[in-house]
Amino acid sequence: MVVVPIGLALYNLAETGLNFDNLAYIFMGYKTRISNLAGKHIRLIQGFEMTDSRVRSFFKWGGMEINEKTIRELKDLSGKCFIKDEVWVTPELPFMIPITLGFFTAVFYGDMMFELMRFMVA
Repeated sequence: MVVVPIGLALYNLAETGLNFDNLAYIFMGYKTRISNLAGKHIRLIQGFEMTDSRVRSFFKWGGMEINEKTIRELKDLSGKCFIKDEVWVTPELPFMIPITLGFFTAVFYGDMMFELMRFMVA
């Protein structure tokens, strides 16, 4: 569904304006403090790797599970000023919800693409 990336982008624009360290991330997740990671249904999409006494940030496809070890490592990197106190995360969305909504839309309304094309041509 296109609603989720657009919703995330609008949320990020409202929260931070146009100050982004990576433009592609705004469509896939949002920033949160490392101290707020525990106990939420989110996945870490920003990975970190230590190379030559520097930390390299990279995109993690599918996201990483957040556990106590991950939080401890992130707090350690943040405490040593290698990374900021905020990291990019993505919500763990249950895809049964959009699939079910699409099913009921198709059953009760019909083919939305056909209606859209008919509206645009007419």
